[in-house]
Amino acid sequence: MRAVLRGFESHPPHFSTNPPYPVLSELVSFGLWLQKQGYRNSTVQSNVKALKALAKRTDLLDSESVKEHLALAQLSEGRKQILAQYLERFYRFKGIAFEKTRYRRVERLPFVPTEVEIDQLISAVGRKMSAFLLLLKETGTRAGEAWNLKWTDVDSERNCVTVPPEKNSNPRQLKITARLFAALNNLPHVSAYIFRNPDIDASRSLVIFAATSVVRECDYSSVEQSLVQQPEEVPTSYYAHGSFHLLA
Repeated sequence: MRAVLRGFESHPPHFSTNPPYPVLSELVSFGLWLQKQGYRNSTVQSNVKALKALAKRTDLLDSESVKEHLALAQLSEGRKQILAQYLERFYRFKGIAFEKTRYRRVERLPFVPTEVEIDQLISAVGRKMSAFLLLLKETGTRAGEAWNLKWTDVDSERNCVTVPPEKNSNPRQLKITARLFAALNNLPHVSAYIFRNPDIDASRSLVIFAATSVVRECDYSSVEQSLVQQPEEVPTSYYAHGSFHLLA
């Protein structure tokens, strides 16, 4: 048994084996093809990362074998639906006939923490993550939007931030409290960006920031009332996708 924050579960262990080199080469070419088709880098990375994981368990170039493996995999219908979409793109790139299996996502209500739980989390983490989470709470911006904020986006005279657009959203100017402005202003001014390192890919650095901040800086005693006991076993979800380098 282990304690975890309510609504959160740790990922299962990652597999260390790699698919055959010819498949890796095909995935690199597939990623470049997606870029030429106008897909965003985050979309390219999630497609390639997921298919790389799938190629460790079945022959990716045999569409029927892949469909059989996917049908038996212990994954949610929603995740299978996403993987089927990735596969459809890959086989279109390869010129391989593929009839996508129909999977229907089961809609569920999202986990919504209480305001008390959010405040406990904000107070439990380090200075930088605390300011980041407070910004999300007050403005409702996407994590990627907040991650790309620059110091020039903060208006000290009017106590507002100008949010850059992400994923077809619109730019907007939002009021912030004196508390949030003080938290932001208390951060070191080491680059043009408030939170991110400009020398690292934006999406990858956000993942690293989130993981290391929570693990290293969180004072779990301050959120202990939000902890619940969960069984050691967790559902298999080994095709986790996210923002990573193509073949990292």
